[in-house]
Amino acid sequence: MLGYSDEDLIDLGEEMIRYLADHDESVVHLSHWYSVVKGISKSDWKAICKRIEFLPYYERAIEWVGCNILQNRELPTAYGSRFLSIYFQDLREHEREVKREEIQFTAELKAKMDATRATPPNDAILSLNLELIKKIGEQQKKIKELESMLSSLESA
Repeated sequence: MLGYSDEDLIDLGEEMIRYLADHDESVVHLSHWYSVVKGISKSDWKAICKRIEFLPYYERAIEWVGCNILQNRELPTAYGSRFLSIYFQDLREHEREVKREEIQFTAELKAKMDATRATPPNDAILSLNLELIKKIGEQQKKIKELESMLSSLESA
């Protein structure tokens, strides 16, 4: 980043706040101020925003612009939500949290479905079922034998 001293960053922050105060209605994104008005590149801007001397001014400016948008603009829902997530970090974090939960839920559901499809029936359950089927067959034979005996007794 091009050499900004701590004092330069404080001055820059104060200048940004003054600019916002003077252009309250027209500012919808700080990029206009830092790129067009100040001629600061995006990469330098990102580095400046991380500096402790500038950070309080940046956070104040972000809140200012976000509130200005909420109070003075009508934004379409989908666009507005994405746009406002730039200015309100808690909104952005909430959106990310919801998305992470959706991804996690989808992954867990897919894993359960894959496990259900891939798991063969339990051998113990299969053998119990076979035993039950054999016993049912044996009982049906006994019932037929009893019916046959009854019918021969009735005919005698």
